[in-house]
Amino acid sequence: MGVSKPGESVAAAGPMISSQRCSCAVGTRDGSARVVCPTRRSDSGSMPRVYTRRFDWGEAQRLRAAGHSLKAIARRLGVTPAAIANASDPELRARQQARRRRWATGGASCVTCGAPVYRRTLDRPYRCLACAARAAAKVREGEAWCPDCRDWRPLGDFRPAQNARGVVRYCRAHETTRRMAWRERNRNRERETDRQRKRRQAAARRAA
Repeated sequence: MGVSKPGESVAAAGPMISSQRCSCAVGTRDGSARVVCPTRRSDSGSMPRVYTRRFDWGEAQRLRAAGHSLKAIARRLGVTPAAIANASDPELRARQQARRRRWATGGASCVTCGAPVYRRTLDRPYRCLACAARAAAKVREGEAWCPDCRDWRPLGDFRPAQNARGVVRYCRAHETTRRMAWRERNRNRERETDRQRKRRQAAARRAA
């Protein structure tokens, strides 16, 4: 086995380490193997981060077990000795990941709940993902923000919902006002919807 380039199959390689949080490998349609971390998504939240290995880890591990030196394997596979050491030594790989994880967190914690967070600059406060989502949704302990009221209202003034807030965007009073205004603007559309629903119900009764 030689050097595995991007686009070639590396299915025989060893455990694929994609990030600090998970390790998983999936195959592509052209037969190549990619490393995909489902817990790390792009800013848009639409695609996971994808990594492609530059060489065959299984070949590196086999040559290392056969007694070849790191430099000899590196020359053969066209990479650095450090890359071969990382591929062939699980303990070294685990220590490197632990070191990267310690640096990434660096003692930084969420300013809301105290959970560890990945740092960028330690002179700024950061929230964990869950607290950041709640802050962006403008909800706090026992209260939520109503844009129409332009004020914080008790959670009991909102209708429950399955979202980051746990409640809908507007309080019940303004939600009712907005619903009535929408119906007034779309009166003909709502009537047509009712007629279609009644026709479907009548067809279902006839079929029964």
